[in-house]
Amino acid sequence: MSDKFAEIKRKAELGDVDAQLELADCLFDGDGIEKNEDKAIELYKAAAEKGNSVAQFELAGIYEEGEHINGRDLEQALFWYRESAKAGYAPAQYALGTLYEDGGMVEKDLSQALHWFNLASGQGDADALKKLGDVFAQGLGVEADEIKAIDYYRKAAANENIYAKAKLIQYGRKSGLSRYQLDKLKEDILIELGEGGKSRQILKGVYIAISLLVLVAMVAGYLLYSWSQ
Repeated sequence: MSDKFAEIKRKAELGDVDAQLELADCLFDGDGIEKNEDKAIELYKAAAEKGNSVAQFELAGIYEEGEHINGRDLEQALFWYRESAKAGYAPAQYALGTLYEDGGMVEKDLSQALHWFNLASGQGDADALKKLGDVFAQGLGVEADEIKAIDYYRKAAANENIYAKAKLIQYGRKSGLSRYQLDKLKEDILIELGEGGKSRQILKGVYIAISLLVLVAMVAGYLLYSWSQ
């Protein structure tokens, strides 16, 4: 063990929360030290119980996934997501919002989902900003508002959210971006996905999927109009 890890281990054993979290990360991934998931989870718990919001979030994910423990424990997962979110950790706030939106682990509640998405987006969380774009684009629990949707997508894209960039490309000129800016977004997506042929195929698939969704929406709108006559 290097001097660096020896010092981190010493501090963690003395109850230093930051050291416990750092050591837990290293043990969980086997980063510079022999992998030991059980010890990592023990340290996450110790840091979480002392109020460390990042450790609480990591522990929630472990309980939700269940792969590294004896099966899933959704009650514990929800508990730690809430603790982390209440402590102000944006990724946990976004995660809790998705739980309320989906309604699997908790009773579906769009108002609660929006509450947590708004808190996370207020901290610049790109996923939450993109999600709020979806909310206003689709009118999920709110009145649909294309202007607000585009505004959230632009904020999310500015924080490097690839899905928000794809949404802005879908809006085209309505996004308020120039052709140059839209082309730059396409380049950004290609760079993020990688320059290889497989990545280009993935991007092509994204464009095709978006086009199909637009076509389906247009057909549905036409049918609804026809039936109303």
